[in-house]
Amino acid sequence: MNILMFGGSGFIGSWVTRCLLDHGFTVTSVVRDKPDGHWRIGWLAERYEGLSTVALQDVFGPRIRQLLADSERFHALVNCIGDGIDPTRHNTTDLWTANVKVQYETVTLARALGIPRLIVAGSGFEYGFSESERSFDEADPLRPCTPYAAAKVAGFHTVKTVCQEHGICLDYLRIFGAVGIGDNPHRLLPYAIRTLVKGQPLTLTDGHQVRDFVAVQDIAHAFVDVLRWDIPHDFEVFNVASGRPQTVRHLVQSICRHLHVAESLLAWGTIPNRPSEGRFWIGNNQKISRVVGWYPQIDLEWVIQAACDFYKKAEAP
Repeated sequence: MNILMFGGSGFIGSWVTRCLLDHGFTVTSVVRDKPDGHWRIGWLAERYEGLSTVALQDVFGPRIRQLLADSERFHALVNCIGDGIDPTRHNTTDLWTANVKVQYETVTLARALGIPRLIVAGSGFEYGFSESERSFDEADPLRPCTPYAAAKVAGFHTVKTVCQEHGICLDYLRIFGAVGIGDNPHRLLPYAIRTLVKGQPLTLTDGHQVRDFVAVQDIAHAFVDVLRWDIPHDFEVFNVASGRPQTVRHLVQSICRHLHVAESLLAWGTIPNRPSEGRFWIGNNQKISRVVGWYPQIDLEWVIQAACDFYKKAEAP
């Protein structure tokens, strides 16, 4: 199966690309033409013959259609582009462009190239948070609490409407708390490990938030399993969640154990909890397990151990 990939240089997108290649798909990854390159794409290109890249300054400009028009037919377009989960990146224009405008443009491109199917990475944050220990399922209302989540909801409605208008099959995957190697440096797992391995105090909230952490490798397999699902359909939403809630305290204390550092370095409560976040954020994965046979296989402790080993080696002199 021949896949056109957007967002393949990102944390989740690069793991999805790797998983697709491991399962025999061929992938064409479209990336922005930046002078500093794309290290995640470069790593994959060195190891997989089935990956080709198209680098453009404007990934949705007229030139992309010219470059791809003569390509072998694409069976699906996978879109993992997104921006704004980092709370310091809440520029309205960037949020709109990455999470809404891009959704419209991917459908337009798919229609022009005759691609019959889209697989889109959404976010579990579209549901908002809960003050009770309950899990969100696909029938729950969307109640975004942050600018990022609101932009993702707008993007969801955009891509759904335009796909239905043009008769393009859409699978929309709402992803919960992705964790693993290669995440962006500001995110909790790499930030905590890199700070603690240097023996520095780690400033934290109170850590009592309950979150649904999912191994990024499991998330990548969800995309593969959905792509392999060949039952005729027009539109589906799937939660990609572990269904195994853990507190932030549990995750950070596990990092300490794996690094063999004292928990006295954990400065709990030195950062205020964000007012936009509730205590519970848990996903229900029963639908995707029932329909396509996906279920999480990787334990959080394994993810933490692998990440600790990786970042310790990266930080070594």
